[in-house]
Amino acid sequence: MAEAGTKKQKLVKAALQGVFGGIVGYASARFFLGQLELEKIGIDAMLLVSVGLIYAIIGIFIGAGLLAPKLVGARLLNVEDAEELIEQRRILTGSSICMVAIGGALIMLVISGPGGYLPPVAGFAAIVASVAVALIITLRDWKYYDELTLRVTLEASYLAFAVFCLVIWLWCSGAWVGWIAAPGPLAIMALISGLYLLAIFIVAGKRGMMTPR
Repeated sequence: MAEAGTKKQKLVKAALQGVFGGIVGYASARFFLGQLELEKIGIDAMLLVSVGLIYAIIGIFIGAGLLAPKLVGARLLNVEDAEELIEQRRILTGSSICMVAIGGALIMLVISGPGGYLPPVAGFAAIVASVAVALIITLRDWKYYDELTLRVTLEASYLAFAVFCLVIWLWCSGAWVGWIAAPGPLAIMALISGLYLLAIFIVAGKRGMMTPR
């Protein structure tokens, strides 16, 4: 009975996480994309903004969970309890900062393009800064990653790179023979960023790390 009750609680928690995440994601997308005109920036830019929002929202969720482990973290994040968040505070803090920095930079890049809301240098500087932040945090925390985290990271990187190469190979081939339009810079960035995030979820799921806890 106790085991059945625990399983039910985990499923309810997972459902609430999904619903809350979906609501926040939908509201954020409606707000940001509603401020942009598709005819003005194009589908590629919309996709990159969407990917940037996903990165930023995930980072904000992690950060909120760390700020309030018992009130927010244990409910919103897939962890056993608040103590697990506290134990992994260093790594999760770095991950939160990286996700927000990358997500925000992708959005800033889009809105600083031709006819955008920001000057071009703002978007490029944001991308450079996000890369620097991610690199510094990764080098700082690499020694604190456990074997499972390192393996998931490397496997996800390989999977994302392999799929990206296949897609770009076929896409560019089709564009060269005149069947489809060539991929633009924003489409390539959206593909890289989105595939890596998807690969992380796939690899983590295969290892049971996405199972409700």
